[in-house]
Amino acid sequence: MRINRRLGIGIAVTIAVAMAVLSLAMVTPIIRKAGAQVVTPTQLNAEPNSNTALSFDLTVPTTPCVAQTAVTVTGAGVAVTPLSLTVVDPNTVAVVLPDATPTPVAFTLTCIDGQQQPLTAQASREFFAIPVTKSLVGDVPADATFTVNVACVASLSPIGVTGQSFQPAVLSVMNPLSVDLVFSAAGGTSYVFGYQASDCTITEPGDGGAVISVITPPTVNTDLPGTYPVEVLNSFVAIPTFTG
Repeated sequence: MRINRRLGIGIAVTIAVAMAVLSLAMVTPIIRKAGAQVVTPTQLNAEPNSNTALSFDLTVPTTPCVAQTAVTVTGAGVAVTPLSLTVVDPNTVAVVLPDATPTPVAFTLTCIDGQQQPLTAQASREFFAIPVTKSLVGDVPADATFTVNVACVASLSPIGVTGQSFQPAVLSVMNPLSVDLVFSAAGGTSYVFGYQASDCTITEPGDGGAVISVITPPTVNTDLPGTYPVEVLNSFVAIPTFTG
C-alpha cells in the first residue's frame, strides 16, 4: 500500500515537472517573438541635397521597412506640409519643404516591417536660411536680368553652435558654397540654405545695367541656426545733369 502510494506520488511529480517544462517550451518562443516585435529602429538619416531648396533624402540605413512608409514633418515644433514627398522605396523618402520652414526641422518616418509590426524612426536637422529679396525702382528694362551671388565658408570659431548637426566639423552640401541667384525684372525672393556655421558674402555680379545697386547687409554670419534676410535694391532712376 505504501509502495503504491509512493509510486503514485512519484508519477504525479514527474507529470508536474514534464508539464512545467512543456509550458516553458511553449511560452519561450512567444516571449522571444514578442521581444523581437518591440524593437524599433531609431536611426533615420536626413541628408540635404540642395542649397537653393529645403530638400532632403531620408533613409533608414538598416532597411527594415517593407510597406506603408509615411513621413511627418515639423519646423520648430510646428507641423509642416511638404511641397513634395516621394517614397522612393519603403526605406527611402525624398522630401522638399517650403522655403520659409523654421529651424530645426524634424522628421518622423513610420512603416511596417517584415513581421507586420509598426516601426518608427526620427531625425532632425538645423540649418540657416538666407532669403535674398530683389527690389527695383525706376524704368527697369523688361528683359533685364540680375545675378546675386551668395558665397559661404565655414566659420573657424563659431560663437553660437547649438547642436551636433550645426558645427564646422560637419560636412555640408557644397562646402564651401557659392550660389548664383538669377532674378528677372519682376524681382522677388530666392533662398540659400546651409547646414553649418558659416561666414557669407553677398555680391551682385550682374546688376542689369542699374544706375545704383545697394546690398543690405553685404555680409552675414550664421553662427546660430536661423533666418538671415538680405535685400538687394537696384535703381534705374536717371541722375539729372545740370548745364551752366
